[in-house]
Amino acid sequence: MIVLSSLTFDPLGFVEIDATSASDPGELRRRIARVATLDGGVALNNFGMTDADRTAIVRFPRTPESFYATNRLFRLYAFAVMSARDGVYRVALSSLSANGDECIMVLLILEKLNAD
Repeated sequence: MIVLSSLTFDPLGFVEIDATSASDPGELRRRIARVATLDGGVALNNFGMTDADRTAIVRFPRTPESFYATNRLFRLYAFAVMSARDGVYRVALSSLSANGDECIMVLLILEKLNAD
């Protein structure tokens, strides 16, 4: 279950999404740069992990209610709050598509709002 809501007050600005198991919460990766050195070794810079590098792909069944609510959010807002099992995030609403009886939503995670 994922809840997507607008950042500002809007009585219709939220939707509960029953995400399918084919959804992808986004890959966790570290910001690492590796450069080969002239002596045959490497220089490594490790700047840690940030949730801002993640892209969440949410797949959910297309119902008239869910498609209308997500479509409305995408048309009216550039950013939203996503509440998921692993945390609460501020996200950029990147894309929404309907493919048959399934919707696919791409969310760019900007920051995690809750502490671990």
